[in-house]
Amino acid sequence: MTIFLFILSLHYKLCSL
Repeated sequence: MTIFLFILSLHYKLCSL
């Protein structure tokens, strides 16, 4: 589950850029 959250966070960061 933690990995999933990590990937989600990364995706959001990329979208933010």
